[in-house]
Amino acid sequence: MVKTVFTFFVILTTLTFSMKLFYKIPNDIIAGNKSQIVLTLMDDFEMLYMGEAVISPSSGEILTENPVEFDMGSAIMDYKAPQNPGKVDFKVNVQGEMLKFSVEVLPDYTSMKEQFFEVKEFGGYVSVKRKGEDLYKPVSSGEKLFEGDQLQVLEDSYAVLEGPGGNQIEIAPNSEVLIKKVRSDSKTVFIRIEVVKGEVVSKVMKEMFNTVLLVDSQSVTAGVRGTILGVEADDGLYIRNYEGEVWVRTNGMYMNLPQMMMMKFGKETLKEFDRAQKEMMRRFNELEKDIMNGFEEQAKQLLSNFGMEESFRINMRQFVKPLDKQLKTFDDMINSLRKRWRKRKGGD
Repeated sequence: MVKTVFTFFVILTTLTFSMKLFYKIPNDIIAGNKSQIVLTLMDDFEMLYMGEAVISPSSGEILTENPVEFDMGSAIMDYKAPQNPGKVDFKVNVQGEMLKFSVEVLPDYTSMKEQFFEVKEFGGYVSVKRKGEDLYKPVSSGEKLFEGDQLQVLEDSYAVLEGPGGNQIEIAPNSEVLIKKVRSDSKTVFIRIEVVKGEVVSKVMKEMFNTVLLVDSQSVTAGVRGTILGVEADDGLYIRNYEGEVWVRTNGMYMNLPQMMMMKFGKETLKEFDRAQKEMMRRFNELEKDIMNGFEEQAKQLLSNFGMEESFRINMRQFVKPLDKQLKTFDDMINSLRKRWRKRKGGD
């Protein structure tokens, strides 16, 4: 009897109220490779969907049996990415309602040749900690930086790095940047850096190569196919799209950042995410006590395997700022430091 009432209730709510889709990509989705995407469906009352959904990608292939079966709201979908990198749109048809999400397919950087950044210019106190070492050592002009090296730029200092394809990274004072990946083949340049702290502006060359540049910081990844991307990490994280096409990934979810806009990821965002996780656990406990009587083992399995983080979108604040002025301010700062250190060098 309990089972019959519970099933009827779920069917009623899913037919009456619109569905919410949450998804998580645990790792990078690489062109031509297999990946897993975790999907969660809920209604407006946070009731978990149990049933089937037809999933259709714009490219690539769903390896899981389709329609995909959702067990207690969650499904793990095996997906083979297309050979060509880029954005892939997914349509999820559930009970006649069409939901959508997108993912970014990265080039197969695992097969590319490792390259390096070169210290094109710098001024002031700039040092590098090599991969596997503990101490920083001063850099010199033209010095090469490889994967695993970390650059430190102190107060009243700056550095400009140049990578394969002429792509540049300008690093502001009081900043640290980790070179995670810098690779290329005959057609594609793949760069991945981490802003440990401070501010960088990445300038991607147009048309010369198919360049994919990723900037990681505080569990957030920003990717750029266009020209200019800014990342600043202090008490929060600010990502700016100065020019071109930029996408942001956090907790496995992707979103496009329009040109001339900025997105902030602050400490309050993480607090809100923690609060949402606790609220979700509370709801599950209520379900276990009040509705799911007789299904204790299924509920326990759900609570241990569900993965709460894919159940809530992070509430990110997105707002317009005068980014032309921001860019001018950053460039003015770099140019001022250049003049100062060139004048000092000329006086030596």
